[in-house]
Amino acid sequence: MIHAKTYAILYLIIKCVEGAERNDLGEREHEGRLERKGYSYIPVEIDLDGKINQNEVDCVKVRPYDIDIRHYNLREGYNLAKVSKSEQEIWINSKDHECVNVSVAYQAETPLLMCVNCVNSSGSDEHYYMVNNGRWTGIRDRSFYAIFNKFFLETTISRTMDLNLAEELREDDFYVNRSPNFPFTVVVPNVSLMVNRLYSGNDLIWQSPSTRLLYVSVFRNPDRPLICVITSSLTLFFANEEGTWREIEEAEYTSSLKELGVDLGSFDNSVSLDVSSPDNDTFLVSSFGSGLVYFRKCSPRPGLRLTSVFDSQVPSHHGHEARNAIWSSSASSTDHCVYVGISIMDGVPALMNMYIKNQGGDHRVEYFLRVHDGSWAPITESEYFYVMKNNKMPAESPKRINPTLLRSHFRNKQGLQIQTYCSRAHVAHDQSPNDQQDNEDNAHEHKPRGAFILVHGNREYFVSNFLNSETLWNFKNFGYPTFPNINVVSDFELMGSNKRDVIRKFEELFSPSVNMSSHVSSNDLNDPNAHSSLVETPLGLQRFHYECSLIGALNEMGFDVYGMDMQSFGLSESVSGSRCYVESFDDLVDDLLQFVDIIKRGNFADKSQTWYPGVFSMGTELLNHNLFLLGYSMGANVVFQAAQKFNRDTEGPFNFVNGIVSLSGMMEVGIKFSNVFEKTFSLMALKVLNAVAPHAECGKGSYDDWTRKMSDYQKLCDGFYFSKNYSYRTIHELIKATGDLKSGMRYYPDNMPTLFVHCDKDSVCSIEGPKKIYHEYIKGNPYSDFIELKGNSHETPNPLFIYNILNELRLWTDVVSSHRQPAPPRSKAIGKSPLWNKIQIVLYVLIGSLIKTVLIVLVLKYRKKKKRNVERIVDNVDCIVQ
Repeated sequence: MIHAKTYAILYLIIKCVEGAERNDLGEREHEGRLERKGYSYIPVEIDLDGKINQNEVDCVKVRPYDIDIRHYNLREGYNLAKVSKSEQEIWINSKDHECVNVSVAYQAETPLLMCVNCVNSSGSDEHYYMVNNGRWTGIRDRSFYAIFNKFFLETTISRTMDLNLAEELREDDFYVNRSPNFPFTVVVPNVSLMVNRLYSGNDLIWQSPSTRLLYVSVFRNPDRPLICVITSSLTLFFANEEGTWREIEEAEYTSSLKELGVDLGSFDNSVSLDVSSPDNDTFLVSSFGSGLVYFRKCSPRPGLRLTSVFDSQVPSHHGHEARNAIWSSSASSTDHCVYVGISIMDGVPALMNMYIKNQGGDHRVEYFLRVHDGSWAPITESEYFYVMKNNKMPAESPKRINPTLLRSHFRNKQGLQIQTYCSRAHVAHDQSPNDQQDNEDNAHEHKPRGAFILVHGNREYFVSNFLNSETLWNFKNFGYPTFPNINVVSDFELMGSNKRDVIRKFEELFSPSVNMSSHVSSNDLNDPNAHSSLVETPLGLQRFHYECSLIGALNEMGFDVYGMDMQSFGLSESVSGSRCYVESFDDLVDDLLQFVDIIKRGNFADKSQTWYPGVFSMGTELLNHNLFLLGYSMGANVVFQAAQKFNRDTEGPFNFVNGIVSLSGMMEVGIKFSNVFEKTFSLMALKVLNAVAPHAECGKGSYDDWTRKMSDYQKLCDGFYFSKNYSYRTIHELIKATGDLKSGMRYYPDNMPTLFVHCDKDSVCSIEGPKKIYHEYIKGNPYSDFIELKGNSHETPNPLFIYNILNELRLWTDVVSSHRQPAPPRSKAIGKSPLWNKIQIVLYVLIGSLIKTVLIVLVLKYRKKKKRNVERIVDNVDCIVQ
């Protein structure tokens, strides 16, 4: 986060900008407030250093962008009277106005920023404060969010390295333009990379310990090469004379370029894209996909401006070459395209979207469909997503689905608040005439076909994994990191240069709507006429929508959809305060078992639910329709282990669920080691580091390049997606979980309908693990199946690839729903006796203790060597555990 010196500089800048406005800030706090007309509220004082009365205030902790934000929500019947810290009174409700929430951002345990949310006759009324030299000071909203934006920018950095222009550069680390027809070499660090030293061979050109390098251009001239360096705070120019680099003024740089034949004022850097044959020297191109759908992304290399898009494969008729044109910017316009996405469905380019912006700050997304004659025609966003999901145009223009996502929470066995969600089925679309007549007699009865509980993958959370990104909102607020100019980075939106959007980007993180669950009762949940006023979701669904999402598709099939943010993910709390961190993978399994129990008992809306031992005696008779579990990636492992544990420990003839779906399941690790010795040695070293430094981070993050897909970049900008490096405890538990799953398959119900969907070249979670499990334990079940897709995609529920799975999922649920399965036999181990299991456990403990003792001695003696080996396993494991 922000260092003390940087924080002080920010404060001085804010004081200069606000100037005289600060004089009337105190007076402004008392204007236009809502008087309490006859209402009786109990006043509450919050001391940030004191103990919070949980009967008066509900305290919720979230960590967007790994920044600790604590929300103090006043319970019903209470109103905030004062906020203080130690002896300082920060805010006083002098006119008894309505105040429902205080949100405070912390660095470690020290509060730095605070927002007090009140209500007046005109609507919401927020008051903002920051700490300076130990004292709280009121500031304006723009200044408040400008500081928070600095916090955000630091969280996007996951790696630090030097840039040497004489070396071969990895495109995962740098965006590079060395086009032979372009006079400049342009190098831009990846959005997650921090560069603070620039070399040319052995010559150090520039360095700064705290300034971030954004851009380098080298004018390729053998006699006098020139360099422009742009950092987060200044622009520098250098010239090489007689083998030595020296800093020069901008005027000298510009005049030198003119002497060499380049006038930046009239230099044309515009390029055109042929979508059928993109030029790799001019564009950054990446392709990936699976089964029936592949996706190709094209974006201009730095220093180039994309102003027209065409398709050379479109047949020309009567000599009209203009039919090849798809989009172009007029000569008088500053419009340029920063990103082109092409969906190839059933082997044919079918859909395209373009992200377009201009120097005025306008952003838009345009959509195109390839029609029967091979040309491209513009379509609406809703039509685009309809075709993406169904591979055909709708009979009539589709209407956007109104979101019906409800929120609740429960407390798990560790006392952590686990955020939960519910999206109800669109039952009207799946009813027969007789059903419709029945509904006329029972207007308020909600009758879905069944329910799905979706379990998200690692780093993700429920909404990010199973809804669709709101493309235009994200593009307007976070842009896309391209450099369409020479020696100008004003369009590099990741650095927050567009200050008009800084409030809109982050204001909901300090709003009551992001941390307060829906006020909904069990009766409301089943009342189809009540939902419109109950919708309340993270960030008000501005970042996400239902179209072409797995949640929306299941709702259309007639299923209610439930889900949760697993502990330490999304909006759920963590046992240690760290995100993407659990003491034991078993805790995730127990949380899922508890949530399934809550759904079966119809208590989703009851926020007082806590852990009790009876979760292992739950029965399907409490739920009058089919219940399915679907897990993606790591979530599939959690789902399988929950089924094993329930079947092993439950007393009574109960089914856990009616069926299980694994999408790209995380079920095997270790196949990338070069030999058995390397694998064994590295895993032993990891066990030691897990024991002595569980919170320490490894040196590898989620992605090297966050811009290969727009959805990846939007995840980096999503505060509740975990984009930082894994801890050693997390890596250890994920590897251990794959072994536990395989050893526990003896307890997996042999009559459980199970569907696997996996890509044969999935580089994140190998297909070999699910294949072995299916063939060894599940293949004999007539209601189980394994769908092997061709391709390299891991993101099976991603809207880009959802067409691959929907038909198979629909057919499988139809078959399973029509054939109720008998309750499985209780906990009979396959192949080994209980006595042998006990002997095996004792042997494992004795051998493990001996190995641990030896390892500790070796680590103390050869610590550096061991750590290098652990980093090697991290490189392997990190590709598998996303």
